[in-house]
Amino acid sequence: MGANNLQPDNYYWQQLRKGSAPALEVLYDKYFPQLFRYGLHIIPHRSLVQDTLQDFFVDLYTNHSSLSQVQQVQSYLFVCFRRKLTSHKKSFSPQINHRGNSYSPSFEEQLIAEELEKKQLNVLKETLLKLSDRQREAIYLRFHQEMSYEEIAEVLELKEVKYARTLIYRALAELRQHMSKQSSSLTLYSTLPLLNRYMRNRK
Repeated sequence: MGANNLQPDNYYWQQLRKGSAPALEVLYDKYFPQLFRYGLHIIPHRSLVQDTLQDFFVDLYTNHSSLSQVQQVQSYLFVCFRRKLTSHKKSFSPQINHRGNSYSPSFEEQLIAEELEKKQLNVLKETLLKLSDRQREAIYLRFHQEMSYEEIAEVLELKEVKYARTLIYRALAELRQHMSKQSSSLTLYSTLPLLNRYMRNRK
């Protein structure tokens, strides 16, 4: 990967199909802001759009071997992200509507949600132990200390910031893979907020 990222999108897409994390980083840096703004036009809910977008990019890396050959990378990313975001919107429609009104769950629903979260937290704790020491350290710095990728690269003495991002991506991909084996209800959309809450509670 060239430092100036002068290659066309198709080059990085082909590299991504071969499992190149640096290629994913290039596409992420270029298209995350565009896709995020686009997502907010579809659903005015920042956390949902952001989490779904993170999930989307991790999916690209995790499923790189099954990615299609495409001519227009930009339009392909927009179409696929829109489908994923629309799917999540339907799943969480009781909590999100066009008027921005909040959904008030019943007492029974709150109890069920609390029990489900306890179960998910236990699965998360067990799954974190399956990561390598370096992956857990990176996750800790990112979600507990809320460090930037630049700061993580400095703390872990990585040569480039992109290596910190790659480390986080791979850790999240492994985390989701392990957790999905434990609970089919856990996706990255639910895992990331759960991970954030778990880390905040450790402070």
